[in-house]
Amino acid sequence: MANPKIISASWVMTRTDVDSYGEELWNLVPNKGSWIAIIHLQKETGKMYLSIVKAGGRTSSMSNVDQKVVVAALRKLSQMVYKEQGIKTQIGVKATEKNAKLFATVRKAGFRKTGIRLKNRHKPDTLVYKFNPDRAKK
Repeated sequence: MANPKIISASWVMTRTDVDSYGEELWNLVPNKGSWIAIIHLQKETGKMYLSIVKAGGRTSSMSNVDQKVVVAALRKLSQMVYKEQGIKTQIGVKATEKNAKLFATVRKAGFRKTGIRLKNRHKPDTLVYKFNPDRAKK
């Protein structure tokens, strides 16, 4: 059976793996650019995590990434989960200066700040954003 795909004119996202806990890995590959994004999705709870990787396996920052591609992919995947399961996805963003573009990206994708702040003892706090299907642009 083929892995599910979400296809756009400028990118393709493919579910590559589902582990025994139900976490899905979605690979986002743009038509242009030397990076990929891996979206970890716990479909039962709607929790997401985003990793950006340069070609060759090195971690990339959002500054080298086409923000419109990531916005569209997060929105499509979140809409799919909402339609299939009625769950609003949520994503945590570490509160660091280097994540400034990621904060803007998740807001453009239709996520809104929840007011939840996960405290980490030796790491930056994580701000939680929840997908709002009513406010997501089509």
